[in-house]
Amino acid sequence: MTINNSKHINLIQDELTYQTNEFEKLLRKQAAKMFVDGQLYLCRYQGFDEARGNLIVKFDHKICLPPRKNEHFQCFVSEMQSDAVRNWGGLTYKDLRTKVTAQFESRTVFFTYEKDHSIVGLSGVKVEDVEKYQKDALVFLAPTDPPLNYLLNLLNFLKETPANSNEILSLDITKVKWNPKPLVVDEDIVTNIQTDLIHNETIIIQGPPGTGKTYLMAQLCSAFLKTDYRILVTALTNRALVELAEKEHLKTGFAEGKIFKSALTADESKNKKLRGIRAFKSLSQQKPQMLLSTYYIMSQIASKAIVDDHFDYIIIEEASQAFLSTIALAKKLGKKCIIIGDIKQLEPIFHKEYAPEDINNYHLMVCGLKAISYYLPNTKQYILTDSYRLTQNSVDATNSFYSGMLKSKSEAQLPLKFSQFPLLKNTFQDNGGTSLKMVELPDGRIPSGECSKFIVELVNTLKQFNAKSEIAVLAFNRDTIRFLQKEIFSKCSNTEDVLVETIDRIQGLTTDFCIFFIPTESIPFALQVNRFNVATSRARLCTLLITSKEIKYFCKINSEIENFFLKVKNV
Repeated sequence: MTINNSKHINLIQDELTYQTNEFEKLLRKQAAKMFVDGQLYLCRYQGFDEARGNLIVKFDHKICLPPRKNEHFQCFVSEMQSDAVRNWGGLTYKDLRTKVTAQFESRTVFFTYEKDHSIVGLSGVKVEDVEKYQKDALVFLAPTDPPLNYLLNLLNFLKETPANSNEILSLDITKVKWNPKPLVVDEDIVTNIQTDLIHNETIIIQGPPGTGKTYLMAQLCSAFLKTDYRILVTALTNRALVELAEKEHLKTGFAEGKIFKSALTADESKNKKLRGIRAFKSLSQQKPQMLLSTYYIMSQIASKAIVDDHFDYIIIEEASQAFLSTIALAKKLGKKCIIIGDIKQLEPIFHKEYAPEDINNYHLMVCGLKAISYYLPNTKQYILTDSYRLTQNSVDATNSFYSGMLKSKSEAQLPLKFSQFPLLKNTFQDNGGTSLKMVELPDGRIPSGECSKFIVELVNTLKQFNAKSEIAVLAFNRDTIRFLQKEIFSKCSNTEDVLVETIDRIQGLTTDFCIFFIPTESIPFALQVNRFNVATSRARLCTLLITSKEIKYFCKINSEIENFFLKVKNV
């Protein structure tokens, strides 16, 4: 049995149609209603932060309170410049977006609060677009746009590729071939991988939590650059590309002007660790020796390029979040390919539902890394087994998802000295790892008043224990996160290095302490293996799960999840 080309086309077409329809619903919504519902924010442009590369905007509290830190928005300026919302009448969101003079996908990165206004920094603007913003211009922050062009590029690629002409798109899915060997991390690791690439077109490296995937890729890129090979590194997010580029191994590449990045933003160009990075314009103009590009921009480049070995090596990062067609399209740009990710971490976000029995194998079309790991022939398969992030206690639990292959290489100073902090002593394990606290929770997605108070107190106490502690508070639903953001950022005295975010946005995150809140309504979704594994493997030191007693009935549905809970401490 092989992947069916027409079914594959239909699947991506259905997803594109679904996301297009949902976006059109938003465009038809009255702008005033979006403002009232907290979907649309109004602020005024104040200037450009030359040091950090951020747009500076001002929120007048009489009109609009600012959003939370680290939220993502579509930032734009419209020809409509009135902030008198009550006079907008039937103005729709589409009316605002039809005549846009400047826009970009932004993130709120810093705040200065005053009595009557707030100053907020927005990252993500391109250097060449800064001049489009005029002092005191009305700036709108709205939900980020869906990846319609990315899906369209994948769809066109599938339609243009004859059936059974592409090895990846026509996988034989009869027999599972996945049997990765532990990758020995020593001084010969780069040489060994380079040797493997002589004899294999594709190498797949599974990188469980904290095993140094990004560090290894930086080593490889450095070695390729020294021998004048051309490299394309593509990942789902800009953050993953920047994390790779910031590694010490690439300093020489920057100094020699060899490293380019697509859609280079002002804050990235001001990043001292990326000094020397160059803005990518086109393959024909620049012939970059190393190009960093998101899946979306890569899909644009590959769609326009003729089939050719534009690069000697393609490195696909965050591959667990790549569609099968994303991997096939990336390989159009080069011959040799290193695919690195983790089939036990976050899968691609896909909205169109298909039947659980999945007779058309849609799951493999969506989860590209799993598909090629299981079924692509003639590949070299490895797994990284040394976790530099997780303590031994954490590895004992996380090994539930990795057949016991992980080993802890953590350098954390244990035991933790919680003796002066009774709340921490009673909540976490002195030697790190995961604890479980079951509490009474109401139906729905919001914690009880008592539970919310406990989370705020716990964050405050962790900051008293160590003011420099990095803390992540995670949940599955956006509604839950918005509530917790409001509670924590308004009631905690020190919120520096405190992240409150949904699980789907934090793959790759490393923190000191993690609080994973699972409201009653979210239990079945939060216990999905890949998502649960990501949420519970972020912390260098300790993780706390807070949920209701109902979780006991759900954790037995999956043997890996059930085994994980046998390794946690009830508190």
